[in-house]
Amino acid sequence: MGKFTLQPTEKKSYTRLEDAPQQYKAMYERHLQGETYVSIAKSYGVTPTTVRSHCIHLARLAAEPPPKIDLPITEASPIEALELNPRCYNALRRVGYDTVGEILAQLNGTGLNIRNFGDKAFAELVAALTDKGLVKKPMHNSEVSHG
Repeated sequence: MGKFTLQPTEKKSYTRLEDAPQQYKAMYERHLQGETYVSIAKSYGVTPTTVRSHCIHLARLAAEPPPKIDLPITEASPIEALELNPRCYNALRRVGYDTVGEILAQLNGTGLNIRNFGDKAFAELVAALTDKGLVKKPMHNSEVSHG
């Protein structure tokens, strides 16, 4: 292996594994095979810290993000599944709603009567329930008492 010098513009300017300089990929492969940073650094004429830094960067680029699993939302789903903004979510949690079913039961019954839960929060909640297929027809403020 030949020695090389790091150029200031080369320093982790790559954002995809495919774009990484070949020397860094070679370092990373040797590290994956169990070779120490020190021995890799000696063969390339760089510091072990440089090797470690690039190996960590390449490992992050190589890691695949976990797949997003879209599970159907049911009445037993937690309210987090509705992906509401924090203010709306916190207002619902503060009064004790844990599941989507509890919210639906309240909407179909006496309605929501939550302090600081106004028209905007209500519209967001109804939109989330409609988008997830839990409410068939859009509800309007006049149909349900809230706030």
